[in-house]
Amino acid sequence: MIINNNSSALNSNNSLDNSRNRMNPASDDAAGLAISMKMRENISGIESTIKNCDDVINMVQIFGGALNETANNLSRMKELTNSAANSDCDNDYRFAMQKEFDNLNAEINYIADTSYNTVYILNGGVLSNGSACKNFKDSIVLEVNLESKHTETLTYKYEISSIDNLVPDMNCTSTGLGTKNLSILDEASAKQAVKRIELARNKVTMITKMFNAIENRVVNTAKNLDSLSQIIYAAESSITDAMFYETIQGITNGKKLEEIAAVKALSQTNKLPQSVLQLLR
Repeated sequence: MIINNNSSALNSNNSLDNSRNRMNPASDDAAGLAISMKMRENISGIESTIKNCDDVINMVQIFGGALNETANNLSRMKELTNSAANSDCDNDYRFAMQKEFDNLNAEINYIADTSYNTVYILNGGVLSNGSACKNFKDSIVLEVNLESKHTETLTYKYEISSIDNLVPDMNCTSTGLGTKNLSILDEASAKQAVKRIELARNKVTMITKMFNAIENRVVNTAKNLDSLSQIIYAAESSITDAMFYETIQGITNGKKLEEIAAVKALSQTNKLPQSVLQLLR
């Protein structure tokens, strides 16, 4: 029995236990280490993509909230146009309603200036003060960092049959919704305005539904990626993590070997004087 070799094996097991890594050093399993590193890269890419998904979800929710306010303004504008379309409405009342109607149009333009991280998508590329919008986007680009990095463009498409001659874009200003310069100062104009307001509401509804669809898709993507990340992490751990049962068993066996070796060495030491005495006899 060679004590030094057994001690070396015991030290190796101790190192394994302390690092909790089966590949310590890397030469213990070079192939396994290469696979592990590739899996860690995949996990890092997935986590990055999940963060990108969260950003898209936050952006869509912010713009969706802005559209809710636009829809509320349009609902009030419809009430005003319906009242102005009545023949029993006098001119003074119509004039007061026109002032409120114009203010609601201005508020719609302010709402369209809603941005997320300086990105605008609802104002048609023109701010409410008339200046050009430098960071206007007509689509959402989702960066996907998996094994092959690529981008997915989430385009803005929705049902256009209910918006008549309105442009099927993301422009939710009074111009884009067709409510700019509408007059409700007389009965005939108010009746025409009722139709235009209804088309504007349909457009906002279609865009809101489209945002909800994008949000649902990205949420599901993030959930799937999170599940995939956990699976890959578990697989990577099975490659790199030490088998503690085997490790502890190895340490125990090593200690037993050392104890046996020590007992045998002590026994041999005790026998030496007796051997000398026997020779002297």
